[in-house]
Amino acid sequence: MLDYLLIIYLGSTPHYVGTFPNCQQAEDYVRNVYPMYDSACQHRDYIYLPKKLKEKYFYEYPSNQFAKTECSVLDTTDYPCMEHKGCE
Repeated sequence: MLDYLLIIYLGSTPHYVGTFPNCQQAEDYVRNVYPMYDSACQHRDYIYLPKKLKEKYFYEYPSNQFAKTECSVLDTTDYPCMEHKGCE
């Protein structure tokens, strides 16, 4: 199951990145895509999720490539350098 949420911090503001099968995969993803930001991985039972959150699910293949089943782009209005790789 996909129960672990990856959060990155832009300053002191947390931003949801995606939902992963485990924290190891989430940490691998953030190291490859957002290496310049602090991050945290948390089980969904221990984090508040807004009711209207559109979750993005990530799976890691053996080749260390990530696949996403759903995509909603991060709000980059305040941080234009934050581009979510793989979103169309």
